[in-house]
Amino acid sequence: MNDSTLKLSQSEYIDSMLKRFDMSDCNPVATLVDKGSHLQGTEMAIFKNEKLYQALTGSLTYAVMSTQPDIGYIMQYLSQLNKKPSLNDWIMAKRVLHYLKGTKDIRVMYKKVTKSTEGDLGHVTPWAFCDMNYSKDPCDRRSTSGYMFMLASGSITWRSKKKASITLSTMEAEYYALGIACQEAIWL
Repeated sequence: MNDSTLKLSQSEYIDSMLKRFDMSDCNPVATLVDKGSHLQGTEMAIFKNEKLYQALTGSLTYAVMSTQPDIGYIMQYLSQLNKKPSLNDWIMAKRVLHYLKGTKDIRVMYKKVTKSTEGDLGHVTPWAFCDMNYSKDPCDRRSTSGYMFMLASGSITWRSKKKASITLSTMEAEYYALGIACQEAIWL
C-alpha cells in the first residue's frame, strides 16, 4: 500500500487452492468458458467424487466473495450443481482454476480520492452497475441477475444470482435486477 492506493489480492490463496486441487502446474487460460460452449452440456456422465467437487466450488466461492467478482456468474452456476455434478461440470470448475492461475495477480484497487478526481465535491461518489439475462437457462428458463457497486475506483460489493421464478418479459427481468440493486444501495 502506498499513500494513494490500497490493493487487495488473493494470489497466495489462489496458489494454495491450485496446490490443494493438484493444479499448480496447469496452463493459464484467458477466459472462463471456451468460445462457443454453453454452460448446460449434453454430457450426463456423473462425476464420481461429489465431495471433491463441493470442496472446489466452496473454495472458489470464497474467492468470489473476497476479491474475484469476475468469476461470480460462473460460480453461481457451478454451485447449483453440488448434488450429482457431471464430468463436464467438473471440467468447467477446473477451468476456473486455469483462469485464476492466469489472473491471480489482478487486484481490487482503491484509489485515494482528491478534489481533482471527483470534481469540486471532494467526496467519494459510489457507482453501480446492474443487469439481468432474460431466461437464458435452457433447463428452467429462469433469469440471472447481477450487480456491482464501486467506491474509490474499486468494487465494494457484487452479486450474481438466479431468480427464483420465471420472468414474463425482458422489462420485468430488468426491473427485478434494478430492484435488487436498489436494495443493496439502500443497505450501503
